[in-house]
Amino acid sequence: GEEKGGGGGGGGKGGLPSNYELELALRAQLNDKAHKLQKDMFLGKMGVPQAKAAVAKMQPKETKAQRAKDAERRQEYAMEAKLRGELNEGVKQALAAEDKADRKLQKEGVAAAPKRATDMQALGKDETGLQHSGEKFGRKAEGGNAKPLTENEVEERLREQLDARVAQKERKGEVQ
Repeated sequence: GEEKGGGGGGGGKGGLPSNYELELALRAQLNDKAHKLQKDMFLGKMGVPQAKAAVAKMQPKETKAQRAKDAERRQEYAMEAKLRGELNEGVKQALAAEDKADRKLQKEGVAAAPKRATDMQALGKDETGLQHSGEKFGRKAEGGNAKPLTENEVEERLREQLDARVAQKERKGEVQ
């Protein structure tokens, strides 16, 4: 009976079932028990408390260590989610600020069109007004002549902002 066994795993073990096969068998067994329980309950042979006790008995006991590990993992996930949320919030705010600036430019509109074209070139935008990377912080005060920042400079500014925000949160005692 070596044909089954999903290939690979059978190597010289004399056809011992793999862990996976054992797990499947165990699951099938548990499912059968669960179905029988449901049927018994449905037919009214067993009250809810008894059924609950039976189900509890079927489940593997969770060790204290396992519970602690799970709690720790949950905490890590929560922390990660929180940080990700803060990052997303930062991105959202940056985009909102950009939108606001764009709307202002649109309002100033036609009268400023020729001037705006040169501004945009100075900022590193193309004629469509599409943003090039590095240009959100592109207004460097050099005699009113803005130069686009390099990628690195932009990254640096973003990092500074993020660090400042984390530091602020730490002062408030939000971050452990």
